[in-house]
Amino acid sequence: MQGQPQCHRCDARLRAHHIGTLCDPCARTIRTVGQIRGLPDSRFYHRPELRAHLAERDFGAVFRAIRDFDHPHGGLTQDDLAEILEMSQPKVSAIESGHRPLKRADDLVRVVNTLGIAPYLVGIGTEPSPAGEEDAEVGSMDRRSFLAAAPAIVAGLSLGDAPGTPPAAVAAAAAGDVGPDDVLAVQRATRYYRSQAYRFGGARSRAAATVQVRQSLAQAHEATGPHAHALRLAVADLAGTTAWMHYDVEQHGPARALWRDALQCAEGVEDPRSADLVVTVLLDGAHQALHLDKPKDALYLVQLAAAQATTHRYPVSPGTRAYIDMIMAWCHASLGHRDAMLRALDKGVQTYTDLDPAAAPPWASHLGPAEIHAQHGHALHLLATSTAADTTAAATAAEAAEHLAAAVDTYGTDYSRSAAVNLPGLSANRFRVGDIEGAVDAGLSAVDAIAELRIPRAHKRLRQLHTQAAAHADRADVAELRHRIDRVLKTSAA
Repeated sequence: MQGQPQCHRCDARLRAHHIGTLCDPCARTIRTVGQIRGLPDSRFYHRPELRAHLAERDFGAVFRAIRDFDHPHGGLTQDDLAEILEMSQPKVSAIESGHRPLKRADDLVRVVNTLGIAPYLVGIGTEPSPAGEEDAEVGSMDRRSFLAAAPAIVAGLSLGDAPGTPPAAVAAAAAGDVGPDDVLAVQRATRYYRSQAYRFGGARSRAAATVQVRQSLAQAHEATGPHAHALRLAVADLAGTTAWMHYDVEQHGPARALWRDALQCAEGVEDPRSADLVVTVLLDGAHQALHLDKPKDALYLVQLAAAQATTHRYPVSPGTRAYIDMIMAWCHASLGHRDAMLRALDKGVQTYTDLDPAAAPPWASHLGPAEIHAQHGHALHLLATSTAADTTAAATAAEAAEHLAAAVDTYGTDYSRSAAVNLPGLSANRFRVGDIEGAVDAGLSAVDAIAELRIPRAHKRLRQLHTQAAAHADRADVAELRHRIDRVLKTSAA
């Protein structure tokens, strides 16, 4: 089928949702080359002389040191290293000789991750504490890759004009000047997928959106003419929307890959809204990190977003500035930092008062009274959860319930999914303040809505609600709620 992605090493056709540019046999071959021919382990790069080269991003010296590494099976040739790094041998040679610095962020991230180099050694991120807190979660490499790519963009590292390497057949078909109709087609598709996600969740149209992203990235890669930048921004928005749909169904690795595509596509675009979209994508990544109980990762991404909003040549909209403050509030709430959360929350709410919905960019079209209540209520919910033993937790929970109830009542059918994911928090906070009947009503509504819309990301909130309700499990209505939560979670696991 025309446009189906191919392995760039052997040209075998890849599955529609295959992640990466290599088929599985080629990927295994490359890993084997590294294992057999002598790829050093990560400790190798902490040698003082290599740390100095990495700090300068002198990968010529690093490549030479890797190939000279004294391995029992003979070390690596330039061809071996090129195969492992998915580069051509001439490119490896040019890097080694100093004629071709490694500047592209996608090349840098791939090299760092493939060779096992700690990102902070090349100035990406900060050195971790020596507490042994390495991730055990599946997909932690995807997480580190995204965290490595994001600061490179904020620091102004060149990403090149290409948002990725497209399948050859698609790129050839898409090459040439693009016009306003090409931009409008992508914008219309994105508007449709976004509306479907708001109403039904990420599961419904994710597959179709993913196919369109692949084709559109290829078109943006080859686009020329006066509308090329507008197309790249539109495709970045499509990629970010599709990433959120993957996140909504707990496909976190693909979501990060798509967010990175969005960043690569948007960075450097000459469009007054480009900074706004870049900041939004970084904040969406922070939202995901909070969901995965990584508040420090989330705080890091929010800080990057705030830096981008401050230093980018184009301004960000009031809604996006408020979104920065709200996600910042969520981070501090998750960490139990009450005062910092309240400062960020107050700033965000005040900024929302300046919001003009008619002037909002399309990715902020959902911002209105319901969403503002939801963001406010969720911050308070996170604080009540993280400080459950605090004497102020009940008052915090009561305020959270008030805002979440207002959000749920205001969303309307166009935002059914948004209402559904806020119902478990509403129920949990009603339990905290002793409104058991109200908690059960909201909980049963949450179970029905989440089961009907198939929102895997909300299952975590149902599990938390199940735990919150345990203290009242002697009541028949609460026991029934917990039973129905169990049934939904078991059905989804099957």
